[in-house]
Amino acid sequence: MRPLEREFEHAMYDIYRRAKKECGYNPTRFVQMLSNYGGLETAKRLLASNETQTGLTELYLRGRLDLSMEALVVKDRFVGLFTREERERAVRRLLDLDPCFFDKNRHDYGWFFGEDARDVDQ
Repeated sequence: MRPLEREFEHAMYDIYRRAKKECGYNPTRFVQMLSNYGGLETAKRLLASNETQTGLTELYLRGRLDLSMEALVVKDRFVGLFTREERERAVRRLLDLDPCFFDKNRHDYGWFFGEDARDVDQ
């Protein structure tokens, strides 16, 4: 596992723990997938689905989309791990629930605004 993939996996477990602690949401299926497939593969599997995941909706209802896998996938630090299509799907899911998500969290998503432009396509 490459260092950035390992860092992403740690971040996936962190959002699980924070969702449980900070907003009382226990995403059991999510943590099962993390245990079975690891962080990167879990994210890719969830992004491959055309359906909005229950966990994303639960976090939205709790006002914590920032703790979603989709939000983590498109953070500046991790965009290089994902294809353009995967990033677009994550962005679309976030914006469908909160059209102002990126405006409110600009410091983590500079690439979305064309800041720190770099080629992140795979």
